[in-house]
Amino acid sequence: MPDYSSTGAYMTTKSATFTGEFHSRLDSIIERGKAAGLNLSDICKKAGVARATPDRWKAKAPKTIQVVDQLEAAVAKAEREASK
Repeated sequence: MPDYSSTGAYMTTKSATFTGEFHSRLDSIIERGKAAGLNLSDICKKAGVARATPDRWKAKAPKTIQVVDQLEAAVAKAEREASK
């Protein structure tokens, strides 16, 4: 297997894939929240995440997506509650 670390090609591709997936998940959270009657501030509050965090992520994806999981869980809960 070639060593891509010296050229950065592998890391760039991997990073671009992660960033694309990350932004896709964040966009999905926002859209699902809207459908459940929540704005981004509401989602952040329910997930226990600072409101400025998603805005920072839009500029630069974080190294971990654990908080994204918390946001998705908050939206899923709101969706379940809205469907009752």
